[in-house]
Amino acid sequence: MLDPADEDFLLSSSTDEFAPYFSRTATPKVFVTTSHKPKAATFGFVADLLEVIPNSTFYKRVGGARLSSIMKAARRRKFTHAVVLNEGRDSGLPDSMLVVHLGASGIQTEGGEGGEGGGDGKRKRKSSKDDDDGDDGDESDDDGEAPSASPPASDSEGSDSDDPSSLSSLGTGPTARFRVTNVKRCKDIRGHGRPTAHNPELVLRGFGTAAGTRVGRLLASMFPIEPAFRGRQVATLHAQRDFIFFRHHRYVFEEKEDGRARRAAAELRKKERRKGKRSGEGKREGGSSAAVDRAAAASDAEVGAALPPPTAVVARLQELGPRFTLKLLDLRKGVLCGGDSEKEWAPSREARKARRKFSL
Repeated sequence: MLDPADEDFLLSSSTDEFAPYFSRTATPKVFVTTSHKPKAATFGFVADLLEVIPNSTFYKRVGGARLSSIMKAARRRKFTHAVVLNEGRDSGLPDSMLVVHLGASGIQTEGGEGGEGGGDGKRKRKSSKDDDDGDDGDESDDDGEAPSASPPASDSEGSDSDDPSSLSSLGTGPTARFRVTNVKRCKDIRGHGRPTAHNPELVLRGFGTAAGTRVGRLLASMFPIEPAFRGRQVATLHAQRDFIFFRHHRYVFEEKEDGRARRAAAELRKKERRKGKRSGEGKREGGSSAAVDRAAAASDAEVGAALPPPTAVVARLQELGPRFTLKLLDLRKGVLCGGDSEKEWAPSREARKARRKFSL
């Protein structure tokens, strides 16, 4: 496990390719695309993903577009990250994900963006659909239409080869390949809410090793470092047993009656009732049970006036979605490198068999 106070760790974190995002000198801009001819369910998942990742744009993959040409076009359009979703044959939902860091050169932060200090921290959703056409819990986005903008002009049909060396000038990488499981769309989550355009807060947990830190910083660099606290939205990436669980919630703080104080007040009222019954106040007023009840009610009023209001501040969560799980397959240096490229991390045979040794 890495020590966050270690000098070597602090130095590497301040000088790596993700440092411009965390030092607020660069703003992430995410390019999202899919495999060829995805189904309607994949388009729906992409629409949910665009609601979570700020400053993200979806480009529908048309024709015989090569990934190398797409990455070059994305780099020229000043995108810093690329996400490629590959659809499973049977499920119709994404079963793998490619996350590529294209580089932060030339991407400067926009003034007045972010949390409580400057502006309202809202993000602009980049899609050919209006904001009102998003998923609000119904099935309005299951018609098979892609929530896409126009594809990169003429770059998708280029004659460039998929040789990794042709992408060496695009950026610094790395490229991470994940397996995607347990996909659950927003509309399939019971009682889900609809996300707003505010930048979410980001919570990273469980990324304790060198490989885990690299993967965590890669995923975190896709989100602006200045969240909009007014939106009260939180995106969570929780690493456990080499699985990365993604959740998206909205939180609210509210005052509720404290159970312990309520029980203490009830016990005190019971004692006062017993004391009133033993005093024989009911008998002096004719021995009626109504007189005893009136005396107990008066005692309750006195006790309630003497006690402070039994309240406590509690947090309540509402899941917004989507929900999915990632499993890191490998981490390679460079942008979209092939099978013979240098690997930063890959599971060994022993690690695949061992169930008590984890890499993240």
